[in-house]
Amino acid sequence: MKHLQFVLVVIGVCLAGYASLFAVGRSSLYCTHSNSYFDTAPCFQTEVQGRQVDTLLVGDSSLLYGIRPDLVAAAGGGSSYNLGMVGPSFGFRTSELIDRYLARNGRPKAIILYFAPWQLISQDKVVDPQWAPLGIYQLRYGSGASFLAFVRAVPAALAELPPMIVANLTPHSAPALRRRAELASNDGYLAYTREGLKPLPADCQPGQRPRRPLDVIDNRASLAELRAHYRSLGIPVFVYLAPLAVCDDEIGAVRRVYAGLTDNIPQALPNPLFVDDAKVAEHVHASEAGVAIFSRQLADFIRTRVQTQSRGPAA
Repeated sequence: MKHLQFVLVVIGVCLAGYASLFAVGRSSLYCTHSNSYFDTAPCFQTEVQGRQVDTLLVGDSSLLYGIRPDLVAAAGGGSSYNLGMVGPSFGFRTSELIDRYLARNGRPKAIILYFAPWQLISQDKVVDPQWAPLGIYQLRYGSGASFLAFVRAVPAALAELPPMIVANLTPHSAPALRRRAELASNDGYLAYTREGLKPLPADCQPGQRPRRPLDVIDNRASLAELRAHYRSLGIPVFVYLAPLAVCDDEIGAVRRVYAGLTDNIPQALPNPLFVDDAKVAEHVHASEAGVAIFSRQLADFIRTRVQTQSRGPAA
């Protein structure tokens, strides 16, 4: 009996310890003392308030690291806020991310969903193996129902998220607060500054890296639902697929999968406009040169498609 009691006490202490780590992850203490670059967006991005912009940009890391609102404005695209998130932090229950922004900021004239082709948009599924930022985001801002839905989608998070939280904690707050300030001063854009990142070489050739199949990604119903929901609120939603690197040789498959779903024509662009950060053929994160090009292209899209539609037909 004493042995059983000892075992139960040990189990109870372990469970209490794990529960306390979830509480730490939910607190502002974790976000201001995390040494993880990838915690920046899920920790601080949705705290923005009081903004009034023409266009709300919502998307994944291809947006977060790739589009500078100041460059968009300079190219004639008007004012915007970059509500970019890391990985499935955008794709899982996207409307909740948007609604939190709308509740704390002025109403935009339009919303643009800007994301990479492999990003699943879903209410109950997560296919990206890099789910940790979504876990932090759900701990910080998700409702109880949303967090339970996340756990159902990623059961491993119950065991794996607490050790990740411990590993990321540091006594220093300056780096996290510096990145937070960068988000605020750049209207949500975050420079992609991981150590050792270099642009893709210009001579990168198709077929050099394995591909992750697109057939598990089906965003048709989710995008239709998002368009209909915000249209009912008087806010048009546009879908803009992030550009791809030429050397990945994926543009044909991407255009087939997204035919009729996007408002832009997906593009394959020169390799040096992307950073060499993927072991598979999925290069969508902009290099420094790419940020300027991609921001100007988005401004052109806003000027020719979004602003034109928002004004409506001439009287």
